[in-house]
Amino acid sequence: MERTTVAAALAAAAGLGAWLFLRPRAASASSATPEAPPAPPKPQAKPKPAAKPAPEPASAAQATPTTDEVEPGSASAIDSGGELAKTNRYETAFENFGEPDWVKVSTLPGKLITRVPLRTTGPESAQGITWARATERTAQAIAKRFGARLPTADELRAVAKAPEVTIVQACTFPSDHKTIRMYSSEAARRADECVRKNLGENPAGIPFTIGKFWVNGPCQKEGKKPMYGFFARKGDASSLIQKGGCTFHDDLHVDYSSTVFLVKDLAAA
Repeated sequence: MERTTVAAALAAAAGLGAWLFLRPRAASASSATPEAPPAPPKPQAKPKPAAKPAPEPASAAQATPTTDEVEPGSASAIDSGGELAKTNRYETAFENFGEPDWVKVSTLPGKLITRVPLRTTGPESAQGITWARATERTAQAIAKRFGARLPTADELRAVAKAPEVTIVQACTFPSDHKTIRMYSSEAARRADECVRKNLGENPAGIPFTIGKFWVNGPCQKEGKKPMYGFFARKGDASSLIQKGGCTFHDDLHVDYSSTVFLVKDLAAA
């Protein structure tokens, strides 16, 4: 009986040992390797914006040149209203400068001068503008067109002393209205109306000066140009206002007074 009990006990112990050896073992918290967290998703590249189509070049009708871009004396400098592009300054269109009325004066032998400043033949003449206006740059181009040149101040002083010349009192620009500017066509119109009234229908002799003239000559102020003209009193050569020296004006300035007077050497004519 004792042997049977002992044998049973040993068998039970052997079975328990086998079960303990063979049972699944749970991984301990200390020996387990933690799983790596999932990698964050890579940011997607932003789509590139579609390239804008290149702008089409402006047509010639759309492009408006500035005064610095135009050819000197070119009609393209003037729009249909007679105003300089971008500046609203009145200047006679290049093709609307009338032919000079050439005359001789006793104090300037060997030369021809324009009896009066060049007239405008453009549509503005119907509005009361008589004399053509020009920048210095255009005046130089106009002189070349007629085989002439701009006068010197000395030549103009000699003209003023000629007995056949009548010194005209200046008709300065009207300042009776704030909207009128020296460089406007309205100022030119009013000045010319005043000149016509002073001269009469058929002025005798050589009326001098009407407006102010660009002249060839030295100027100590860089980029500025000299002018001659305007007498404060009729027939008084000592009342000259602009004496042919430097002004504050460059070669693209134009206003109501910027009339054009030319000289032609007879030897070269």
